[in-house]
Amino acid sequence: MDKEKMKKEIGKMLDQMQEGSEDFKSSVEDTLEEAKDKVKEARFKADKYILENPERSVLVSAGVGIAIGFGLAMLLKGKMNCRSCRS
Repeated sequence: MDKEKMKKEIGKMLDQMQEGSEDFKSSVEDTLEEAKDKVKEARFKADKYILENPERSVLVSAGVGIAIGFGLAMLLKGKMNCRSCRS
């Protein structure tokens, strides 16, 4: 293969790679935009639910907080009783 033919082939490959990267970038941007829209919609629905059901919302968040606190307490208690962990 001579140098000119090799340069043309490399140029074609670079052009294909650039087109592929532009397509990928466009696809990622579209996906990101869709994700942003879904997050906005979920936030709107959550805000609406909280406004319509304030008592239930407080109770649910308190329950979640208690469950997380209980889980952390059990995890920490397990580490405190671990003899090999103290060394």
